[in-house]
Order: sequence, then C-alpha cells, then structure tokens
Amino acid sequence: MVKNIGGERQLVFSTRAGAAIQESVSPQFESVPAGTCEASLDRLAPDVHAATAVSRWQGEDCDYGMAIDALLRRDGGYH
Repeated sequence: MVKNIGGERQLVFSTRAGAAIQESVSPQFESVPAGTCEASLDRLAPDVHAATAVSRWQGEDCDYGMAIDALLRRDGGYH
C-alpha cells in the first residue's frame, strides 16, 4: 500500500494482518550494479531462460513406479 510518511508517499509492504514488513537496513550487495546478476547468469548458465522452470504437468497422476525407478537408477540402487 502507499502511505504518506514524513510528507512523502512511500510504498509499504504489509502482511495479511496489516503489519508493516520492515525494509532492509542496507542493500544486500551495495557495490554490485543490478545488471551484474543478469550478465553473470548469461555467462554461467546460458541455457537458462524464462521457460526453463515452466512445468509441463498437465494434471495427470504421478507414476510412482517410474519415479522410484529413476531415483534408484540415479543413486546406483540397481545392480
């Protein structure tokens, strides 16, 4: 919500109960420009993009047998 604080309009985030969420005392990475994060991601993980974490789940039931099989194979459970 927007509040008038000290004669200035400020954006204030609050919980559902209406309690104000306190802002950070100082930025987490003061000396790092905002563009650095995006540039680092482009360099370190060029295949990561907006659709990388999009679920392809269509509402079907989980195939627990296939899931357990994949976990066992991953962990070397099959001999």
